[in-house]
Amino acid sequence: MPVSESLGTEVNQMVVAKPFTAIANVVDTSYFCRVPIFKNPIFQFIHISDMSENKNVFGILNAVALLNQIRKDFRVLFVGKKNEMILKHAEHLNVKDQCDFIGEISYFEVAEYVKKSHVGILFSKSESQSCVVLEWLCSGLPVISSRVGGVVELIQKSNGILVDSNDENELYCAMNELMNNYSKYDLNQISEDAINKYSYQAVARQIMSVYQSIAENRKEL
Repeated sequence: MPVSESLGTEVNQMVVAKPFTAIANVVDTSYFCRVPIFKNPIFQFIHISDMSENKNVFGILNAVALLNQIRKDFRVLFVGKKNEMILKHAEHLNVKDQCDFIGEISYFEVAEYVKKSHVGILFSKSESQSCVVLEWLCSGLPVISSRVGGVVELIQKSNGILVDSNDENELYCAMNELMNNYSKYDLNQISEDAINKYSYQAVARQIMSVYQSIAENRKEL
Protein backbone atom coordinates (compact mmCIF):
# COMPACT_ATOMS: atom_id res chain seq x y z
CA MET A 1 0.00 0.00 0.00
CA PRO A 2 2.11 2.94 -1.23
CA VAL A 3 1.14 6.46 -0.19
CA SER A 4 0.56 7.54 -3.80
CA GLU A 5 -0.11 6.14 -7.26
CA SER A 6 3.16 7.73 -8.34
CA LEU A 7 5.21 5.86 -5.72
CA GLY A 8 3.47 2.56 -6.45
CA THR A 9 4.18 2.90 -10.16
CA GLU A 10 7.85 3.73 -9.50
CA VAL A 11 8.26 0.69 -7.25
CA ASN A 12 6.64 -1.56 -9.86
CA GLN A 13 9.17 -0.33 -12.41
CA MET A 14 12.04 -1.52 -10.20
CA VAL A 15 10.67 -4.92 -9.14
CA VAL A 16 8.17 -7.48 -10.37
CA ALA A 17 5.01 -5.47 -10.97
CA LYS A 18 2.18 -6.18 -8.55
CA PRO A 19 -1.34 -4.77 -8.21
CA PHE A 20 -1.53 -2.15 -5.49
CA THR A 21 -3.90 0.23 -3.77
CA ALA A 22 -2.54 3.66 -2.87
CA ILE A 23 -3.48 4.91 0.59
CA ALA A 24 -2.40 8.39 1.62
CA ASN A 25 -0.47 9.41 4.71
CA VAL A 26 -2.61 10.27 7.71
CA VAL A 27 -3.17 13.66 9.36
CA ASP A 28 -3.98 14.35 13.00
CA THR A 29 -6.99 16.57 12.36
CA SER A 30 -7.31 17.45 16.03
CA TYR A 31 -4.30 19.71 15.28
CA PHE A 32 -4.67 20.42 11.58
CA CYS A 33 -8.16 21.72 10.93
CA ARG A 34 -9.77 24.93 9.76
CA VAL A 35 -9.96 27.78 12.30
CA PRO A 36 -11.09 30.90 10.38
CA ILE A 37 -10.45 33.42 13.17
CA PHE A 38 -6.73 32.66 13.37
CA LYS A 39 -5.48 34.24 10.09
CA ASN A 40 -2.52 36.61 10.22
CA PRO A 41 -3.59 40.15 9.14
CA ILE A 42 -0.67 40.23 6.67
CA PHE A 43 -0.90 37.71 3.82
CA GLN A 44 1.34 34.86 4.92
CA PHE A 45 2.84 32.00 2.94
CA ILE A 46 4.29 29.09 4.92
CA HIS A 47 6.98 26.56 4.05
CA ILE A 48 7.73 23.62 6.36
CA SER A 49 10.64 21.26 5.74
CA ASP A 50 14.06 20.05 6.83
CA MET A 51 15.53 22.78 4.59
CA SER A 52 17.49 20.18 2.61
CA GLU A 53 18.64 20.69 -0.98
CA ASN A 54 15.70 18.62 -2.23
CA LYS A 55 13.23 21.11 -0.71
CA ASN A 56 14.75 23.87 -2.86
CA VAL A 57 14.41 26.69 -0.33
CA PHE A 58 16.86 28.76 -2.38
CA GLY A 59 14.38 28.57 -5.26
CA ILE A 60 11.56 29.76 -3.01
CA LEU A 61 13.67 32.72 -1.87
CA ASN A 62 14.45 33.62 -5.48
CA ALA A 63 10.71 33.64 -6.22
CA VAL A 64 10.12 35.77 -3.11
CA ALA A 65 12.67 38.26 -4.43
CA LEU A 66 10.76 38.50 -7.72
CA LEU A 67 7.46 39.03 -5.91
CA ASN A 68 9.09 41.58 -3.64
CA GLN A 69 9.85 43.72 -6.70
CA ILE A 70 6.16 44.32 -7.40
CA ARG A 71 4.53 44.19 -3.94
CA LYS A 72 5.37 44.23 -0.24
CA ASP A 73 2.06 43.15 1.31
CA PHE A 74 3.11 39.60 2.22
CA ARG A 75 5.39 37.52 4.40
CA VAL A 76 6.87 34.04 4.06
CA LEU A 77 7.26 31.89 7.14
CA PHE A 78 9.94 29.18 7.05
CA VAL A 79 9.57 26.43 9.65
CA GLY A 80 12.42 23.97 10.07
CA LYS A 81 16.08 23.69 10.95
CA LYS A 82 17.89 27.00 10.47
CA ASN A 83 20.52 27.00 7.76
CA GLU A 84 23.16 29.74 7.63
CA MET A 85 23.52 29.49 3.85
CA ILE A 86 19.78 29.99 3.42
CA LEU A 87 19.79 32.96 5.81
CA LYS A 88 22.71 34.53 3.92
CA HIS A 89 20.91 33.99 0.60
CA ALA A 90 17.83 35.80 1.95
CA GLU A 91 20.07 38.66 3.06
CA HIS A 92 21.83 38.71 -0.32
CA LEU A 93 18.45 38.97 -2.08
CA ASN A 94 17.36 41.71 0.33
CA VAL A 95 14.20 39.82 1.33
CA LYS A 96 14.88 39.26 5.03
CA ASP A 97 12.16 41.79 5.88
CA GLN A 98 9.66 39.61 3.99
CA CYS A 99 10.78 36.33 5.60
CA ASP A 100 10.60 34.81 9.08
CA PHE A 101 12.88 31.86 9.87
CA ILE A 102 11.59 30.40 13.12
CA GLY A 103 13.59 27.17 13.28
CA GLU A 104 12.41 23.84 14.65
CA ILE A 105 9.30 23.90 16.82
CA SER A 106 6.83 21.46 18.39
CA TYR A 107 4.08 19.69 16.45
CA PHE A 108 1.46 21.78 18.26
CA GLU A 109 3.27 25.02 17.39
CA VAL A 110 3.53 23.97 13.74
CA ALA A 111 -0.25 23.53 13.61
CA GLU A 112 -0.79 26.97 15.16
CA TYR A 113 1.46 28.66 12.59
CA VAL A 114 -0.33 26.81 9.79
CA LYS A 115 -3.70 28.07 11.01
CA LYS A 116 -2.41 31.65 10.96
CA SER A 117 -1.13 31.30 7.39
CA HIS A 118 -2.95 31.73 4.09
CA VAL A 119 -1.06 29.51 1.62
CA GLY A 120 1.41 26.62 1.83
CA ILE A 121 4.43 26.48 -0.49
CA LEU A 122 6.32 23.33 -1.47
CA PHE A 123 8.99 23.61 -4.19
CA SER A 124 10.65 20.20 -3.86
CA LYS A 125 12.64 18.50 -6.58
CA SER A 126 11.01 15.16 -5.66
CA GLU A 127 8.32 13.84 -3.27
CA SER A 128 6.65 10.49 -2.65
CA GLN A 129 3.58 12.36 -1.42
CA SER A 130 4.06 15.08 1.26
CA CYS A 131 2.67 15.08 4.76
CA VAL A 132 2.85 18.87 5.03
CA VAL A 133 0.66 19.31 1.94
CA LEU A 134 -1.98 17.06 3.52
CA GLU A 135 -1.77 19.06 6.77
CA TRP A 136 -2.14 22.35 4.92
CA LEU A 137 -5.17 21.10 3.01
CA CYS A 138 -6.84 19.78 6.17
CA SER A 139 -6.26 23.22 7.69
CA GLY A 140 -8.01 24.86 4.73
CA LEU A 141 -4.92 26.30 3.05
CA PRO A 142 -4.59 26.43 -0.73
CA VAL A 143 -1.22 25.00 -1.77
CA ILE A 144 1.39 26.00 -4.32
CA SER A 145 3.60 23.01 -5.12
CA SER A 146 6.07 21.80 -7.69
CA ARG A 147 4.62 19.22 -10.04
CA VAL A 148 6.44 16.20 -8.60
CA GLY A 149 5.58 12.70 -7.38
CA GLY A 150 2.38 12.08 -5.48
CA VAL A 151 1.70 15.78 -4.87
CA VAL A 152 0.25 15.96 -8.38
CA GLU A 153 -2.55 13.67 -7.17
CA LEU A 154 -3.45 16.07 -4.33
CA ILE A 155 -3.69 19.48 -6.00
CA GLN A 156 -6.42 20.66 -8.37
CA LYS A 157 -7.62 24.11 -9.44
CA SER A 158 -9.98 24.20 -6.46
CA ASN A 159 -7.25 23.84 -3.82
CA GLY A 160 -4.06 25.25 -5.28
CA ILE A 161 -1.60 25.65 -8.13
CA LEU A 162 1.06 23.30 -9.51
CA VAL A 163 4.26 24.69 -11.01
CA ASP A 164 7.22 23.12 -12.75
CA SER A 165 10.02 22.06 -10.44
CA ASN A 166 12.85 24.62 -10.45
CA ASP A 167 10.82 27.19 -12.44
CA GLU A 168 11.21 30.12 -10.06
CA ASN A 169 9.40 32.55 -12.35
CA GLU A 170 6.36 30.26 -12.48
CA LEU A 171 6.43 29.98 -8.68
CA TYR A 172 6.56 33.77 -8.33
CA CYS A 173 3.62 34.13 -10.74
CA ALA A 174 1.64 31.50 -8.79
CA MET A 175 2.27 33.34 -5.51
CA ASN A 176 1.08 36.61 -7.02
CA GLU A 177 -1.94 34.93 -8.63
CA LEU A 178 -3.00 33.29 -5.39
CA MET A 179 -2.72 36.56 -3.49
CA ASN A 180 -4.87 38.30 -6.10
CA ASN A 181 -7.49 35.54 -6.22
CA TYR A 182 -7.44 34.22 -2.66
CA SER A 183 -11.10 35.08 -2.04
CA LYS A 184 -12.13 32.73 -4.85
CA TYR A 185 -10.95 29.67 -2.90
CA ASP A 186 -13.49 27.93 -0.67
CA LEU A 187 -11.31 27.34 2.40
CA ASN A 188 -13.98 25.41 4.28
CA GLN A 189 -14.46 23.06 1.33
CA ILE A 190 -10.70 22.54 0.96
CA SER A 191 -10.53 21.53 4.62
CA GLU A 192 -13.63 19.33 4.52
CA ASP A 193 -12.52 17.46 1.40
CA ALA A 194 -9.06 16.81 2.84
CA ILE A 195 -10.28 15.69 6.26
CA ASN A 196 -12.67 13.25 4.57
CA LYS A 197 -9.65 11.66 2.85
CA TYR A 198 -6.72 11.98 5.26
CA SER A 199 -8.04 11.88 8.84
CA TYR A 200 -7.29 8.88 11.07
CA GLN A 201 -10.84 7.62 10.56
CA ALA A 202 -10.78 8.02 6.78
CA VAL A 203 -7.43 6.29 6.29
CA ALA A 204 -8.42 3.51 8.71
CA ARG A 205 -11.53 2.83 6.61
CA GLN A 206 -9.41 2.62 3.46
CA ILE A 207 -6.96 0.18 5.06
CA MET A 208 -9.78 -1.99 6.42
CA SER A 209 -11.38 -2.05 2.98
CA VAL A 210 -8.16 -3.37 1.43
CA TYR A 211 -7.74 -6.11 4.05
CA GLN A 212 -11.40 -7.12 3.75
CA SER A 213 -10.99 -7.39 -0.01
CA ILE A 214 -7.90 -9.58 0.42
CA ALA A 215 -9.69 -11.80 2.95
CA GLU A 216 -12.68 -12.24 0.63
CA ASN A 217 -10.43 -13.15 -2.29
CA ARG A 218 -8.64 -15.78 -0.18
CA LYS A 219 -11.98 -17.38 0.71
CA GLU A 220 -12.70 -17.82 -2.98
CA LEU A 221 -9.44 -19.72 -3.60
